[in-house]
This record gives sequence, structure tokens and C-alpha cells, in this order.
Amino acid sequence: MGMQYDVKSKYSASSGVLVDYRARLKAIFFSIETAGTTPISFYDSASTASGTAVFSVGTTGTGGNTVLIPGEGVLFENGIAVNVGDADNVTVFYG
Repeated sequence: MGMQYDVKSKYSASSGVLVDYRARLKAIFFSIETAGTTPISFYDSASTASGTAVFSVGTTGTGGNTVLIPGEGVLFENGIAVNVGDADNVTVFYG
């Protein structure tokens, strides 16, 4: 049996730090009212949502969107920061 741990969630309607410690991004839910071209970008940082993105998701379709990340998820050593791009809000699931 694989690793098991508690999964937590964090909602944000603006860019910034969501988790300020080591975590694995497991899934994302986001909603878009007006489609755009600026993606949602995730950064390995406990202080800023900028630099080199570790993971990005396109924002070209409207409505609610879910992204499930396979395996153990994407590891963020320093924390999870997000630039919401053209999304109206983002909920991340992490552990």
C-alpha cells in the first residue's frame, strides 16, 4: 500500500502564497467566467508568486475545471504560491 496522509485544501481568489511549508500539490479546482490566455501558475516559494513556474494550467475554457495530478502529486519544497492568471478563483488540494 502506498503512502497515505491527510489532504488539505486552500481557496484563493487572488495571487499569493497558499501554503508556506513543504507540500505536494494533489489536485486543483478553478473557475473562469471569462476565458483568457494567462495560465494559472504555481511556484515553489513561501514568499512570492513569481519566478520560474513549477506547474501551469491553461485558462482558455469557461466554467469550473478540475485537474487531478497523478501519483504522489507535484512536490513543492518551500511552499505553494500561485498566480491565478485569468482564473476567478483557485482551490488547491495538497498534502
